[in-house]
Amino acid sequence: MKLHIPLLSTVLIVALASGSDVMGYYSGDTTVGTAVTTIKGTLNATVGPGFTITLKRTSGVAVTSLKAGTWRFVVDDKSVNHNFHLTGPGSVNKATTVSQIRKITWTVTLKPGTYTYKCDPHATSMKKTFKVIA
Repeated sequence: MKLHIPLLSTVLIVALASGSDVMGYYSGDTTVGTAVTTIKGTLNATVGPGFTITLKRTSGVAVTSLKAGTWRFVVDDKSVNHNFHLTGPGSVNKATTVSQIRKITWTVTLKPGTYTYKCDPHATSMKKTFKVIA
């Protein structure tokens, strides 16, 4: 039986490069040099359509304090007259655009301290805070 080494080598290289399980070795999808971030939970932020601004847990309970860490914010901006603007320690400064209605998701790392969320054009009446603890 005649064995074609160059052809066999090419088949193995292509199979390994594609992430296939060849002879028990799986290359899989990997990212080199990237740390895995654990999301503490999801928070729902809403602004508008009236003069309301809220930040709630998925259970519907208003956020007054959170543990430090990385959180997912699902922001539902329901008015062209408002925006949702989050600021706080660690250079947190995320905002939607006043003239747009949109739903967007942010991943934000919160450090201990006080955070503010507000509507910039109506900050005197649409402004709230929450605390982040270690």
